[in-house]
Amino acid sequence: MYMEEWRSMVYLGTPVMRDLDAMVHTGLYINDLSMHDFSRDMVLAGQQQSAELKLALDQELQKSKQLEESMRKLDIEMRRTDELLYQMIPKQVADRLRKGEASVETCQWKKIDFHGAWGFLDDLSDPFP
Repeated sequence: MYMEEWRSMVYLGTPVMRDLDAMVHTGLYINDLSMHDFSRDMVLAGQQQSAELKLALDQELQKSKQLEESMRKLDIEMRRTDELLYQMIPKQVADRLRKGEASVETCQWKKIDFHGAWGFLDDLSDPFP
């Protein structure tokens, strides 16, 4: 609409801005928006939601870093545990135990008889005949 006394064109509209920084960059401020509609409320609500999302993202990134550090420490401890276990029992036995298998092999029992020779034990009792 042309205003004769101002010799200017007057436009009625609401600017579409991404956030408050974009408004400031174009020379607009919150007070420049109409106070008779929800423009101000929408801009401020969007800014608040954006800040909350950024905070949530930062917290998730921090948790992710902590989880990575915990996983790294867990890997180190697992390696140390494996080394200690292999010093205590053979690797093959430890691997079987991890798989849930029996740690020893079974075999059928056989009878072994030991018979002594007469006088054999008497000879062993005196180490220096």
